[in-house]
Amino acid sequence: MNTGHHPASIADSPKARPGAPPLRRRGLLRGAAALLGAAATSACGIAPVVPSEGGGGAGLESDVAYGPLEQHRMTIYTQAGSGGDRPVIVAFHGGFWQQGSRDEGQMHLMASRLAARGAVVALADYRKYPQVRFPHFVEDGALALGWMAENAHRLGGDPRRLIAMGHSAGAHIAVLNALDPRYLAPHGVRLAGAVGIAGPYGTWFQRHPLVSGVFPEGTEEASSPLLQARGGRPPLLLVGAGLDVICRPGDNTDLAEAVRAAGGEAESHIYALANHVSLMLPPMPEALFTVGDISRFMGRVRVG
Repeated sequence: MNTGHHPASIADSPKARPGAPPLRRRGLLRGAAALLGAAATSACGIAPVVPSEGGGGAGLESDVAYGPLEQHRMTIYTQAGSGGDRPVIVAFHGGFWQQGSRDEGQMHLMASRLAARGAVVALADYRKYPQVRFPHFVEDGALALGWMAENAHRLGGDPRRLIAMGHSAGAHIAVLNALDPRYLAPHGVRLAGAVGIAGPYGTWFQRHPLVSGVFPEGTEEASSPLLQARGGRPPLLLVGAGLDVICRPGDNTDLAEAVRAAGGEAESHIYALANHVSLMLPPMPEALFTVGDISRFMGRVRVG
C-alpha cells in the first residue's frame, strides 16, 4: 500500500460525533460541492456541445431512458451511421453518491472532447442516497452499461469496445462494475475496460462522516475496488490529481498495483499540479492530458 505523503483531504478530517445532525452534513456537502463547482461553473457555463472536429458527424440525444425509474436517464453524444466500429463510453458523474447530475458542465466538456475523437459517449444519472444505499447506485451503473451494450450499434458504436468511466464517486461506480462480476453478469455484458478519474477506491471513504449512511455496515469489502482487485477482469485506466483534497491520489497507485499483482492489467497516471476538478476541465493542460490518456486507452481495448 502507498504510505507516502498526500495532501490533506476529506479522508483526513476528524470523525463526526455520533448522531451528528443530518442538516450539518448537508451543509458541508453543499460547501464542498460549491468549492468544486465554482471552478467548473466558471469554466463550464455551457449547454451540451455537439463536437464538430473530427467526430464524423456527431449528434446529441437527450433524456434517453435506460431503465424504468426517473433517475435512469442518459444524455448521449452519438456518431453518424449505425453499426460502426467506434468505442462506446458510459460516464458517471461525482457528488459523494448523494448529489450531482449528468448535465454538469465538466461532464459535457469531457464528453464532447471524447466524441470529437470518435467515441459514442453517454452521460448517465443514477439513484443516490438517501433514496438508496450501496450497492443500488452501482447496480444502476450496470443497468446503464447493459442498455448501452444492446444499443451501441444503433448509436454508431461497437459493444465490444464498451468502456465504463466516471469522475469521483462516479469513478467508484465505473471501476467496481469492472472488477466485481456480480453486477454485469445478469446483463450479459463484458466490458472492454474502465476509466476512473479522481476516484475513491480504498477502505477509508466508507467511514467518512460526509458519506455516513451511504454504505451500510458490513459492506466495506464489497464496496472497495481495492479489496475487489483480481486478475481476469477488464483493463483499468486510473487518472489522479496530485493536489486532490477530496480523494486520495494514492488510491490510484494502490489499486493499479493490486490489480497487476493479481495478474490483471491497470495503469495509473497522477498529474502533480492537477486538482480534483481540473482533470475534467478542458482546455486545462491536465484535462487535455487526461483526454489523451483516455483516447489511447479506448483505441486499444476491445473484447475478443
